[in-house]
Amino acid sequence: MAFVSNDWKDGVTYTGARTANTVGPFTLLGGKYVFGTSAPSTSTTLEILMPDGSTYQPFIAAVTAAGFTMVDLPPGTYEIIFTATGDVQGFVIKVPYRPTA
Repeated sequence: MAFVSNDWKDGVTYTGARTANTVGPFTLLGGKYVFGTSAPSTSTTLEILMPDGSTYQPFIAAVTAAGFTMVDLPPGTYEIIFTATGDVQGFVIKVPYRPTA
């Protein structure tokens, strides 16, 4: 499977990622997001860009099982790093907030 990523300007999806691939950098506006991965024999890490503009630090470190997690993220620039033995697919997608009337 070829590597493909889609930046939705407040979320990202990807397929076919392997060790040599990094998804990003991409910008998130902040709020509640779902971070999910297929994780075949892999470690998937969501990293945030630090204020120096060149250093990334893990925000969600070493997801090693397929699944997803809901997380509150601050606004910023992010990237996703892989150590994968097979193709990985996943997403970081904003969860819309709709107040009840």
